[in-house]
Amino acid sequence: MKENMQTDLFGNEVPISETVKSITGKRESIKDIFRKMHGFNDDHICKECRNVLHYLYNNKVFYKCAKIGISSSSATDIRLKDKSCDLFEGRMIEECLTEQ
Repeated sequence: MKENMQTDLFGNEVPISETVKSITGKRESIKDIFRKMHGFNDDHICKECRNVLHYLYNNKVFYKCAKIGISSSSATDIRLKDKSCDLFEGRMIEECLTEQ
């Protein structure tokens, strides 16, 4: 079975198992647990999902997922280029047009 790949910050393809693994002796992050529960959707990325929320704070944009939960912690931040989860919901065309 072919392992799913994820693009890292530098544009390299790395196995998703490397991005989700937890560090021995430390608790798993919220995103680790969420990804283990809901898996991945190879056909879409988070940017295409209607559950992505944009927050502006101190002139920086932070992206959160409504399904993971919203907090002021970086533990719930997401990257738009991440593969979406199985809870993916496509956005309506009107939503995409208002974003431009």
